[in-house]
Amino acid sequence: MNLELLLKDLRSVKGYAGSGITTFTGEVIAGDSADPSLNLPLIAALTNDVLRSAHEVAEKFAGTDCEETFIHSTGGSVLMRCTGKRSKAHLHIGCVLKADGNTALARMTMEKIAAKAAESFG
Repeated sequence: MNLELLLKDLRSVKGYAGSGITTFTGEVIAGDSADPSLNLPLIAALTNDVLRSAHEVAEKFAGTDCEETFIHSTGGSVLMRCTGKRSKAHLHIGCVLKADGNTALARMTMEKIAAKAAESFG
């Protein structure tokens, strides 16, 4: 399955700036950007570190995995979703939105992408 093609579904989300799929270690294996100035590899690496730290916190206090991190500022948002540490493929899907971005639609779309991406490795 073409992972870049899966990311194209996010382009219809209001405020979309870019997206990517990484391995759990932060290696970008697919990316898409509507903003040429967006440093997607850097954003992916930094948010991947945040999600991995959130995994540790969630395991300590809830005994479960972190499913998502959400970083919000006045300039925009970054969502990072995990396919699941015990899924067929432990992947992280990220989406960068501008300030007016529709985070609810991005979350729903990312959930579908995560399931398809993990399944493609099975």
